[in-house]
Amino acid sequence: MRKGGTCVLGMGLYNRLQQIIGDENKTAQVMEVFYQQEKQWQEKYNRMVQELTAPPRRGRPIKPLPEQFGEIYQKYRNHTLTRMQAMEELHVSSDQFYRMVRKYKNKEK
Repeated sequence: MRKGGTCVLGMGLYNRLQQIIGDENKTAQVMEVFYQQEKQWQEKYNRMVQELTAPPRRGRPIKPLPEQFGEIYQKYRNHTLTRMQAMEELHVSSDQFYRMVRKYKNKEK
């Protein structure tokens, strides 16, 4: 896209600025500022378009399983921990514990 420090598409603008400013180095600096601003605007525009076209996320965010869940679950499955002990270690209710078990089993498949 660039040719000799200037954008091929902006040669008309470059030539016009060079006529006004009269110094090639200063003209190149001004053009570089224009290109940086245009690039920032384009990135911002692309982010806005992406946010507007993305489907909205509904409901509560999904929490990941606790890091120690796999180890506690294995102890529970090997009968070294009871359900109540596992729930106490994870600080969750029985319903939440069984939801975690279901999620963990689906993740293993």
